[in-house]
This record gives sequence, C-alpha cells and structure tokens, in this order.
Amino acid sequence: MGKLLRVLMLEHSEPDAERAALSLQSAGWEVEWRRVETAESFAHELENQDWDIILAESAGLGFSAGAALEQVRQRALDLPFIVLSGPIGEEMAITLLRAGAADFIDKEDLPRLGPAVECGRCESRRRRRPAEDAQRVLAERWQLLLDHASDGVAVHQAVRDQNGAMIDFRYLEWNQAAERILQVKREQVLGRTGGEVFPKLASSGLLLHFVQAMQTGVVEQVEGYQTRSTEPPRVLDISCIKLDDEHFVTLFRDVTERQQAEQRLRQYTAEVALGNQALEKANTELEGHNAELEEFTHVASHDLQEPLRKVVSFGDLLSPSIWL
Repeated sequence: MGKLLRVLMLEHSEPDAERAALSLQSAGWEVEWRRVETAESFAHELENQDWDIILAESAGLGFSAGAALEQVRQRALDLPFIVLSGPIGEEMAITLLRAGAADFIDKEDLPRLGPAVECGRCESRRRRRPAEDAQRVLAERWQLLLDHASDGVAVHQAVRDQNGAMIDFRYLEWNQAAERILQVKREQVLGRTGGEVFPKLASSGLLLHFVQAMQTGVVEQVEGYQTRSTEPPRVLDISCIKLDDEHFVTLFRDVTERQQAEQRLRQYTAEVALGNQALEKANTELEGHNAELEEFTHVASHDLQEPLRKVVSFGDLLSPSIWL
C-alpha cells in the first residue's frame, strides 16, 4: 500500500477529478480526496480537515483557483497548491505560479502530476523545517524556564458545558516547582481535569477566581489559599492569568512557612502586649502603694516632730540651771 495522500480538489468536472486521483494512485499514492466547487465548501474543508495538497483547475465557474489560492495565503497554510490547466488556461496558470502556486499541470499531461506532487511536498517540508526548528528551540527554552522557576506554574485549558460556561479545566503543563510544592507528579496531572486531580477544588471557591479571570481578562490574585486535597495542607499565594479564550496559566507560591512565622509573630506580639498590660497594672499598683507609704511617712514624721519639740523645749529650760 502506498503513502497516504489527502487531496483537496477545486474542480468543476467530476470525471476530471477522478482522472487526477487515478493518476496519483498510479504514481504509488494511497489517495483520499474530496472535490469542491464553491468558496464556502472550500473554506469549510480548509478549516475542518487536514490536507496534504490542493489541486485546483485554473478557470472554474464562479470560484476560481486565484480566489482559492488567496484563501490559502490568508490562512498562512503551507500547502502545495498545484494548478490543473485546460487547453486555454496556461496564461492563467502562469499568473497563479507568480502568486505562489507550486506548479501547473496540463490536464492532458496528468502523468506529470505524481512527480509534481512529490516535488511540491518536498519543497513544503523544506520551507517548514526552519520554522519547526525555531519552534522546537522555543519549546526547549520554555521548558527550561519552567523547570528552573521557583514558583509553581500550571497551564490549563478551559472545560465548558454545552452552553459554553466554564465548569472545570484540564492541565496542559505542570512544572517541577509545582511537583515539589503540592507533592503531585507531572504524569499524575497532565491531561486530567482539576476536579479529578484535586476533588475539593470546586468547593473551595478557587475555580470561581479562574472563571472570573477568563471572563474579564484581569489577573486574579488569591492570597493565603489553603489547599484541601493535599497532605499536608499548604498555604498558597496564587495568580491566574488569561492567555486566550480557552487557556490560562496559574502561578503559585508556597507561603506556608511564612504564614506560620507570621502567626508565631502575632502570637508573640499578643503575649508581649498581655505582659505589658500586666506590668502596667503592677506599676499602677506600686504607685498606689508608694503614695500610701509617702502619706504614712508624712503623718509619722509630723507625729514624731511634736514630742521632739517638747524635749527640746524642756532641754532649753533645764540648760541654765546646769550652769548655775
């Protein structure tokens, strides 16, 4: 069995389309093909199916190869576009070649179609290779960034109900920091929904923040969120950022130890405050005792001064007689 070739044909004539398919089969391809005649059907096939190559007659009825080529270019699809030309279509075919068509084949010379398709596909692969290499390098750098991030990073795809409302999400990425923080391995997460991985997520209210971020496009900040499905529970600061209509990313930092330290500090501060209150009360009581003692001392001093004055007075009376 030959290599599979998926062919989209813009062709007014069903027999001509069949002849093109037979020519490709004779060249060793296993051909899956579909014939369209209108702009709407052509656009539908481009949007909903993956094709390896496009064959288009140079002059169709109502929808031409030029318009079809423009649709391909607008969608930035790197598909070989080969023009099938009739006896009077060579001038149009040359115009299409200048516009970006890969080749043109006279319908009376269909044996050339197989080699032209192979050449067109090779050229397409050659053009794609630099882009694929750049994409691979970008993916490697992205993964390196994820793996060395100190915060947990998770990329999600929205899961919606039949009315389009977001009811859950599916994990697309889960970095090493996320594994360390929540003690859940990457392979246990990817491809699964939030409800499957963390059963208590919905009841915690966190999903509502994710829905809000997707609806408004505004970054949602959740501070001091305590996990319910991990053991031991962790306290997280979470940011939710919308990427597009179907994807969002969450960044989360483990603040469990910081919160525990803050709690210990608050407890110590409360204990110090209570100690200060007790000390202030003791100082007040001491000041009261000192006042009482001072008053007692004053009274006692006054009471002791009167006998002393009398003694001095008697002494004064007795002193002359001593000298006589």
